[in-house]
Amino acid sequence: MAKSENAFQFRQERSLASEKDFTRGVNSTALISVSIQLRFTDFTNENVIPAVNITAANGTTAFQFLQQAAQQNPCYLSQYITYPNLGHYITTICCVAQNTTSNFYWFVYINNALSPVGVDGLIPNNGDILRFEYRFINSTDGNHTETSAAKSPKVGKQDSMQMISVSVKLTFTNYPNPNVQPPEQVIAANGTTAFEFLQLASQLNPCYLFNYTQFSFGRYITTICCIEENKATQFYWFIYLNGIPSPVGADLLKPKNGDTLTFEYQMSTNTDHSTSAPTPRSATPRRATPRSGTPIINPKPTGKGQQMPAASLNVFISMAIGILAQKF
Repeated sequence: MAKSENAFQFRQERSLASEKDFTRGVNSTALISVSIQLRFTDFTNENVIPAVNITAANGTTAFQFLQQAAQQNPCYLSQYITYPNLGHYITTICCVAQNTTSNFYWFVYINNALSPVGVDGLIPNNGDILRFEYRFINSTDGNHTETSAAKSPKVGKQDSMQMISVSVKLTFTNYPNPNVQPPEQVIAANGTTAFEFLQLASQLNPCYLFNYTQFSFGRYITTICCIEENKATQFYWFIYLNGIPSPVGADLLKPKNGDTLTFEYQMSTNTDHSTSAPTPRSATPRRATPRSGTPIINPKPTGKGQQMPAASLNVFISMAIGILAQKF
């Protein structure tokens, strides 16, 4: 295990048994409320992801609280490595993976203090604030610093063209609160496509990080915020402009000033696929693909979709028609 990893999520001087001593005497019958937070020191707004308040049994570990938070907000989905006699080591949250080149890792804080134990040994109390923070570590001497990477830009293209403002929104219909993630207000040049607006939004908020597949007629979005299309349950990503399904793909749709651009993860029907192109995995935006670890299972959509053997074909035909219409 790397020296830097031991420095913050694990303590070599603490055995698994001593971590259990740290939590001795817990009353597991009572319910407690804990605020779970994410902090990204390499983003302009470090606290861009809303906190999640979780009620659980007293004795619930920090690792379990993070799993429960992921059931309320997909940005809390995580990946981890399990080490014998040490437990879980968090490598990725919200599709943002540790980076051994830039020395950015995930740290665990309890009430603004660095946790003295790992996520399996840390047991928050009622009213505590549990924070998972992505930040720089100076690994040359094993010490922690508060230095952060360069901030992401707040706006898009800076040129002499007319600038417009568009609200970019994510909707997760398979979550209790589909609109759990606040929209991002993105400023860009007039003529910017929906695909480019999504790219700009991902520079403001890591939950907007995405993957896509490149086809001859355009790019097809498969994954946003670690939520990937699911052919078995018929859940896909759809594009809406001002609440209306887009008749074209992400490369052809050009929002206007004041528009609301929504990327919605929803169950598909034959009608949906033939009129609105769901928009998941080839090129990778910044840190969109985690480096290692075992993913926690995503919350699964409920219900069963209709069988659509030609669904993808309908999508591609719709996009191709849009391209031809634009050319002629």
